[in-house]
Amino acid sequence: MKIPKQKRGRQSQLAKEKHEQDVIKFYAELKAINNRLPFKVSSRGWCYILEDHGLMKGDFKAAQDLINNGRKKGLLPLNFTAQDGSRAFS
Repeated sequence: MKIPKQKRGRQSQLAKEKHEQDVIKFYAELKAINNRLPFKVSSRGWCYILEDHGLMKGDFKAAQDLINNGRKKGLLPLNFTAQDGSRAFS
């Protein structure tokens, strides 16, 4: 599984559309994996799961950002990731 990345600089319309398609495909693959999991995973936890699918440690930040952006944009459900208990109010 490859993390969709954009090249630096100004993007052509074709490049933007390709990136958008790659991101949607990435989210579809995440949803398929999620359907097989019996528990919720944090965005960081997703990175460790995706290691088994070819994600390199250097791409963890990019993967986390993609997952969180997908939730913000509504392309992934808001409850897609587990809540981080360490960030809860005490």
